[in-house]
Amino acid sequence: MSGTHSPAEHLTSYERAVCYYTLPKVVTPVGYGLVAAYIVCLLEAVGLLLYGWIAGNEVLTRWGIVAVAAMIGFGVLAFLLRAFFNDLRERQLLKGGNILSDNDFDRGDVPDPLARNLLLCFSLRDEGGARAIKDNDGAVRYTVTPGPGRGTKTVTGTDGTVLSMRHARGLLGLGVFTGSAGTTTVSSGDHPVATIRRRISFSDPIAHIECIPPKGEPAIVKNRSLFLGARLIGRVYYVRGHVYLDVEREPFHDGILGFFASMA
Repeated sequence: MSGTHSPAEHLTSYERAVCYYTLPKVVTPVGYGLVAAYIVCLLEAVGLLLYGWIAGNEVLTRWGIVAVAAMIGFGVLAFLLRAFFNDLRERQLLKGGNILSDNDFDRGDVPDPLARNLLLCFSLRDEGGARAIKDNDGAVRYTVTPGPGRGTKTVTGTDGTVLSMRHARGLLGLGVFTGSAGTTTVSSGDHPVATIRRRISFSDPIAHIECIPPKGEPAIVKNRSLFLGARLIGRVYYVRGHVYLDVEREPFHDGILGFFASMA
């Protein structure tokens, strides 16, 4: 599909290969075990503070205050350092990749493993109103607009696709990067076509995508990767202020589109 694109939103073949195959191996996700260990240590510090306060022991109270402050500072520093070093690794691996053209990276005797994938993106710099989801040539494929009600969006495609989405936030609505825990219903007209169930995430979204009626195995999103059962079918990238969905064309359906649109 023809169209104009800016260097910022177009991924070269080199950048795409690095994002799909290399970055997932070097970027460190936030593990639940690490978070659980941190919470236990923080609770112990809080317990020491409360015990000292209830017992009227000034020494234990002071040590409790120091311990709580130290644990909070350590947690903030650890998460900031993790984000910094992950970003540094990504920048080093992608450095100079946008200078290479697709022809520079192309090798005629080696087949492109991503040739059959669909690459979509939207800009994080767009504030309010409608957001355009484009392909890698810069052509608008879908437009995401806020709906009339809270937690609703409408997706309109140039291929005639019209989807409505309604998000119901869960009791523990927690998500640092994109969206919150809860359930999103994707409908075509008056008929639900998919359900997206987000789980609590301390970094990237974790979600289960189920089609209505079921069409094979549900898709699972975790650690910026999409799986159909145990098979990898796509990745999510964050590059130069844009979010990308690189997914196989054959299993791509309205539920996966709805998940990506919910991030816009």
